[in-house]
Amino acid sequence: MNETLELFLQSATTGHMSDQRSGKNKIQAQIFNEMVALDRPRAFVTVKAWAEFLQLTLSRNRSIKFETLDEYIPYRVWDVGQILMFGLVTFGMGLTIPDNEMERCTEATRSAFAVISLTNDLFSWERERDAAKRDNMPHVVNAIWVIMGQHSVIEEEAKRICHDKIVQLVQEYKHIVEQYKKDETVCLDLRKYIEALQYNISGNLAWSLTCPRYHPETKLNACQTWMRRRLAQNKVSSGVQDHVGEISNPGA
Repeated sequence: MNETLELFLQSATTGHMSDQRSGKNKIQAQIFNEMVALDRPRAFVTVKAWAEFLQLTLSRNRSIKFETLDEYIPYRVWDVGQILMFGLVTFGMGLTIPDNEMERCTEATRSAFAVISLTNDLFSWERERDAAKRDNMPHVVNAIWVIMGQHSVIEEEAKRICHDKIVQLVQEYKHIVEQYKKDETVCLDLRKYIEALQYNISGNLAWSLTCPRYHPETKLNACQTWMRRRLAQNKVSSGVQDHVGEISNPGA
């Protein structure tokens, strides 16, 4: 993780990410360099956001025990990748949010990221609960665990409370979207970004309902199976090339 962060911080300054590495960092370098070729200014915004997210990930304290959902949600919103998603969405849509509107952007979209965070927690609960037991962790960093402690309820009731909170936040964000559609005091790109996050919410839910990560019984479709095989082949090919490079240039 530290090597990846160093790579991103360097590229945020130089505008180029070295691909003379292997594995995940090689793939990340290829992605960034292609992004720079397409849209250099917004690629810089994305890589800086990516680096900030990595720094947050490295510094987060997983031992914190939250007493209430209201305490937990702000932590989880950052943990879910709010800043990274900002970079990816603005790059993908060709949006530019000026610095003087960033605070407003963060505040306006807080409930959208809360929905994404709680949806993730709801679907990943069993997986994270079992992992915590396996690792002898005293608690689980998940909304369901927080709700169980806060309200002294069992898992199923905690899930219902979490679901109801998600519904409440969705309604709140729908109101925010409609409000900003008519607000011409903010830039058009910010209004587009706020509206676009609606689809991120629904896309995250669709993925959570169908992905093998949360549903082991789910089988990959033909396209997904092909992609998995292709990635596996590329990984093997990359490993062979790296090994050949080491043999031909052992002093590098």
